[in-house]
Amino acid sequence: MKEPFTRFALRFPLTLGLGAVLLLLHDALSGGVFGALLPRNASAWELSKLAFFPPLLCLALTARQSGGLRETLRRAAAPVFLASLLMALAGTLASSLTRETAVLMLLWIVLTALTLALAERWRGSAVWTVLLAALGVAYVLFSFLPPALPPFLEPGDAAAMAPIAW
Repeated sequence: MKEPFTRFALRFPLTLGLGAVLLLLHDALSGGVFGALLPRNASAWELSKLAFFPPLLCLALTARQSGGLRETLRRAAAPVFLASLLMALAGTLASSLTRETAVLMLLWIVLTALTLALAERWRGSAVWTVLLAALGVAYVLFSFLPPALPPFLEPGDAAAMAPIAW
């Protein structure tokens, strides 16, 4: 599978499937090590894990088709990092407008497509790899010790609505 479109055609549904499995397992496996990988609630930060872990896992599983694990993840570092932050930012803004998670799911699908397409073309660097690793550490840390800030609060949570209803 040397052709980029063929790799994308394999990776896109695989990534969406992995994300769907993560969403379905969040109640059963939300504690322990898996709590850092699975979205624990509908907060923007937790849902942005869908733009981080499924693409990385999918790219790792299919790395043989695109130059090996190191090369594939190096090229994907910037698109995955940027998509995850964009998902968290958009989720924070969207939660102030609506409590519907369908908007975030649509955003996740679009960001997944862009991430995988850019991962084929991007020229990676060590800086993006370090930033991606730091974001991974932040996902683990903030999964267990989330601050009381808007991206980390669930939209239906009373604490999330407190700044709005002065």
